[in-house]
Amino acid sequence: MSTRWVLAAVIAALTACSDPSSAPTAVGQLASERVELRAQVTEVLLSRPLDDGATITAATVVATQDATLAMFRVAEAEANVAASRARLEELTNGTRSEQLSAARADYAGAAEQLAFRRAELARQRRLRERGLNSVGDLDAAQASFDQAVASEAAAAARLEELANGTRLETLAQAAADVDAATARLEQRRVELDRHTLSAPSNGRLDRYVVEIGEQVQAGALVAVLLQGPQPKARIYVPAEYRPSLAPGDHV
Repeated sequence: MSTRWVLAAVIAALTACSDPSSAPTAVGQLASERVELRAQVTEVLLSRPLDDGATITAATVVATQDATLAMFRVAEAEANVAASRARLEELTNGTRSEQLSAARADYAGAAEQLAFRRAELARQRRLRERGLNSVGDLDAAQASFDQAVASEAAAAARLEELANGTRLETLAQAAADVDAATARLEQRRVELDRHTLSAPSNGRLDRYVVEIGEQVQAGALVAVLLQGPQPKARIYVPAEYRPSLAPGDHV
């Protein structure tokens, strides 16, 4: 923050004298506290809703930048939160009867397929011992049997999981996923807010330094504000008067 000088010279009386014409004078200036409003993101400037010299209050919107991409990111983050919460709710509520019935049917089918492949492998082995089939036929039967074993094991594990309910570790992981998705959403919302530049305090808009439609880089100056009461006086007291003055004196 620096000081912006508004007027070049002000004559101030330094003594409480009954005769103004005999009062000594000193030169000073009127000053305001300067605040530089800078862009926080690299985007096109969309609006300048104020006029130069306008009086502003804290949180007044001074300028906005294009936030299209930021809004898409917020929408994506909101969808991720909804999905993670739905997953946690599903795990918390437990298995529905339809899901359990489907898992039982899948296991029954996998078990029947395994029994068939086991019988077929035994048959191919007997034929091979009699020389009535090829090595390739026996290998194919073995591969089909191995695949049936794996499928039956997977169906059994799925049925057991649904029958016993969700493990505490799985619920904890789902809850952590919700927290992570929520944190990402808050981050995206903060990024969206950075596309709007607002006044930090009461004061006056001195001037804009960029035009609507310009690509503004992050950190670039957008507008200059004059903060606080407008203006205040800064007086240079001549050395010969300083010994007779104290804080609180009227001059």
